[in-house]
Amino acid sequence: MLEGKRVAVVVPAYDEESLVVETLRGIPDLVDRVYVVDDASRDATARQARDAGDDRVEVLGHERNLGVGAAIVTGYRKALEEEVDVTCVMAADNQMDPAELTGLVEPVARGEVEYAKANRFATGEAWTVIPRTRFLGNAALSLLTKIRLHSVVPRISWLLFTAFWWRLGHKYVIRDFHPLVFFYVFGLLMFGVGLVLGVLEVLLRILGNQITPATIVLVAVLLIAGLQLTLFAMWFDMEANKDLR
Repeated sequence: MLEGKRVAVVVPAYDEESLVVETLRGIPDLVDRVYVVDDASRDATARQARDAGDDRVEVLGHERNLGVGAAIVTGYRKALEEEVDVTCVMAADNQMDPAELTGLVEPVARGEVEYAKANRFATGEAWTVIPRTRFLGNAALSLLTKIRLHSVVPRISWLLFTAFWWRLGHKYVIRDFHPLVFFYVFGLLMFGVGLVLGVLEVLLRILGNQITPATIVLVAVLLIAGLQLTLFAMWFDMEANKDLR
């Protein structure tokens, strides 16, 4: 236990008979339960884990190989069933330093955070510990994941934008009219127009064209007024929903 909280470790394992025992022996005493999830290994991984001589260890098995994600979920479900307070994940290949487990568990056990994650690439030691092929493979997958995330972000932004306007129309026009709709519409419209004109002004000035004072004032008025109307709309929106929980 740590900070009065029961701690469990989920160990997803697939064909790790040579390393699973060493991994289990390194798990510190603060851990109360260890769930080794044998993902239909073709070797003696499950038997080695059972024979490790650790009373905290329980071996859970899959009838067929489902992947590391499914193995972690199986361990999480067991931890929830036994009402464990804090659950961690350690791979069965002994590449994670058990000494770092305390630093991960403590903030969760104290209620400071709900989730903590380690990054073994951050210190640079991974290059000397992890086999070269696996290190390069992990780095490539991480990069592809980030690229994929960047391609998804614009779609998410568009969905949020659409949902925002659908909410305004449904809540404040169809169900019950509220003037904040006009503040939102005119505010965002004026700010958008002012922003576009401002960018054009800057580009024209860079190209050597003269900008009249009246045009500068117009852009400033559009930006300031648009921002003020949008902020007023947000304030009205919060006031209209302050009783929601």
